[in-house]
Amino acid sequence: MLYAQVIVKQRTQVQELTYALSAQIVPYVKVGSLVLVPLRRKEVKGVVVGFSRSVPKEIKGNIREIIKLDKNTLVFSSSQIEVIHKLAHYYAAPLAEVAFHALDLPQVWPETKKVNFIKPLIMTGPWSQRRDAYERIISKSTGKVLLIFSQNSYVEDFYQFVPDSIQKSILRYEKEKSQKKLLTTLSKSGAKAIIGTMGEVFFPLCSGDTIVIDQPYHVGSKSQLRPFMSSRHIGLLRGEIEGLQVVLGDSIVSPEDLLAVKGKKFRLVSSKLSSQPLSILDRRGQTEAIVPSLMEEIGNSVAHRDKILVLVMARGWASALVCQECGYIFSCENCHRTSAVSRQGLRCCYCATEREAPKTCPACRSENLKPIGEGVSAVKNYLSSKFKNIHIQELSSDKPSLEQKTQVVVATEKIFSFPNIKFDKVYIVSADRLLSGTHLDGAWRLLGYLIELQNRSKQIVVQTYFPESNVWTSAAMGNVRPFFAQELANRQQLNLPPYGAVVVIRGSSSTTEKLFKQAEKITDEILKILPKADISFPEIDDRSGGLYHGRFTVYLSKQPQNTLKNKLATTLPPAWHLDID
Repeated sequence: MLYAQVIVKQRTQVQELTYALSAQIVPYVKVGSLVLVPLRRKEVKGVVVGFSRSVPKEIKGNIREIIKLDKNTLVFSSSQIEVIHKLAHYYAAPLAEVAFHALDLPQVWPETKKVNFIKPLIMTGPWSQRRDAYERIISKSTGKVLLIFSQNSYVEDFYQFVPDSIQKSILRYEKEKSQKKLLTTLSKSGAKAIIGTMGEVFFPLCSGDTIVIDQPYHVGSKSQLRPFMSSRHIGLLRGEIEGLQVVLGDSIVSPEDLLAVKGKKFRLVSSKLSSQPLSILDRRGQTEAIVPSLMEEIGNSVAHRDKILVLVMARGWASALVCQECGYIFSCENCHRTSAVSRQGLRCCYCATEREAPKTCPACRSENLKPIGEGVSAVKNYLSSKFKNIHIQELSSDKPSLEQKTQVVVATEKIFSFPNIKFDKVYIVSADRLLSGTHLDGAWRLLGYLIELQNRSKQIVVQTYFPESNVWTSAAMGNVRPFFAQELANRQQLNLPPYGAVVVIRGSSSTTEKLFKQAEKITDEILKILPKADISFPEIDDRSGGLYHGRFTVYLSKQPQNTLKNKLATTLPPAWHLDID
């Protein structure tokens, strides 16, 4: 007897079920075939994703037969099925969870002969240069181009910017369109490009087509539903299996991808960065939220009616303890990575080692110690008290709307959700959290932000406890090599990616107490499997749906094999799951 694994989608979930195949269906059924199957008292459509010749004895008597096969409809090609299977293995997730993200998209075009594998291409540079590059890709491509952006605002900006001749060949995917109508539009309109966001990353392509993933490490390039897949990993896997040209675009190459470039796994094309001097103000020895010389510069800009951005990079970054006199950062006594400030004292973000808050600096004996980083609201209120006749707008995740005509904007990293806004002057009053080391990618992200800001502003002024950081000189000189050499050396020494690996454990509970208790129990189980792993303390991400959602991180010395991921997944209770990327 032959059995088929069938995925069936119902509203908000997908199930993977087993059905028997009748002798009449067997000669015609394929992986990817559309079938009609019984489900409870209904008949529903499903997609065949695999076959087997045996099933467990305990369920054999309950298996029902497929009712009908649609011989003319292949929902997934064999290549797409292979992508879904490999993603399920990589993310240690059920096949149905992965398929859930792909089933809303239209049917495949006919399969074509695969082309030779082409190394993925990484293109770096500010948004305006990447936008030009994507336009050239569409113009020169002989096949179709799928562009996946991390944010809708970038979709809008790209679509409005391109010339009318190219705009006419672009299809903006809209989920409310029927599959049949969409496919008709694609075949008759001569559409060369499809643009969308993470939800469209499975859009069907033919061998030789191109898939572009912009800002692959942005939070918007990652699914917020299980199994938390990234558009970057999906795109790379599709390129390998389906014979697609893959392009990854960002302000700057990531340390992980740079190591892959050095290993000749990726190709890299970097835009020439302009050298633009940064004015760096040493914050050490100062007590004000904004040092007097910077306040004077802001005052002059306000008087000249310049359009001003005051940047406070604060949200989502743990605060380190710094000596305000000499800039010393307190680190973990166990793993030597930067410690974060907690209510109890200092707690390591990487291995969760705790200690009492020190009273003096071991480098200069000063007692002037302070957590790094001001809040955006505090800075906005401070400036409002100094400039009472000027309207100052706050922009953050809590206040996401931007008034384009506002003269002074005090913003978090949320400002980068507006791809085309420019300023006369940018004043960075709080970026040291990203340099302190409490977050793995902080320094790299800051350098990317500086590259974007240099393309949007005539002048940048920074106040910092770390004026000697190579981030500032790399951005000012337009030469990022010294930064990456030091960054990779630091990561290798501390056993962090790309030399080590990170696995995030996400979960939810009705109270914070239950969440932390569950996290502690899971940590104990993981340490039985990985006794040498560093495991961070749990953090609360948000509260939604009547639950508290949190996470903690497992730091490994090397990339985990799929067998280890599956073993870790089996230790987790139902409300908890792995986040691999």
